[in-house]
Amino acid sequence: MQNPTTILTEKSAKLTGSHWRCTAHFEEGLEFHELRFISPYQVEGWSKEVNANHAEKMFTASYSQKEETLHFQQEQESFQAVWMPQKIIAFVDNKTMIFYPVD
Repeated sequence: MQNPTTILTEKSAKLTGSHWRCTAHFEEGLEFHELRFISPYQVEGWSKEVNANHAEKMFTASYSQKEETLHFQQEQESFQAVWMPQKIIAFVDNKTMIFYPVD
């Protein structure tokens, strides 16, 4: 039987290097939000305003994974998400955000 830490690392490694985008959101003037998984334990949150030339990094957070549940933590703030093969459903500030993989 494998060590649970090894299993967590293997699953998190599948997210490493991937980008996920949410275009359906509740904030006027924003084109999209993105989650960019930069390592097996860190994620960056990016947003792009409608009239901006580039997306802007909004935060860097740590994350952990247990089965399909992702837990994101940045200082005193946290949120959770469910990872499915073709989408991540995040629950942020009483809102549901659906992220899809960016090719």
